[in-house]
Amino acid sequence: RKRSSTLWAGIHALIYSLPFLLLEPSWAAWSVICGTHLLIDRFGLARYLIWAKNIVLGLWPERILCLISRNPDQLAEWESDRCRLAWKNCSATGYPANVQTWLATTLLIVADNTLHLVINWASLTWL
Repeated sequence: RKRSSTLWAGIHALIYSLPFLLLEPSWAAWSVICGTHLLIDRFGLARYLIWAKNIVLGLWPERILCLISRNPDQLAEWESDRCRLAWKNCSATGYPANVQTWLATTLLIVADNTLHLVINWASLTWL
């Protein structure tokens, strides 16, 4: 329910964040860990990160070169990729619908946990 309810996402984030108190972080660090966990899980922010990565790596730089060359075959391929990477086709996991479900889900979990770990580490290190 954490994706559909701020209350459940908040409860989840609080339970997740409680063990960090054993590390005796500053209140700012603990608040960032708890708050960002709530936001990332409630709104599925890892999906947007994956999608943005796919847009940047999927459309740059060779796709820009094909636009410049105005080759009809390359332009058709670019348009196909652009449509494939549209948010409506990627909203479930950040990956296009043609990526196998098990793979897209696994990669989403990896990206989500990496995002949490980087924020947690940065909070504990610098706050």
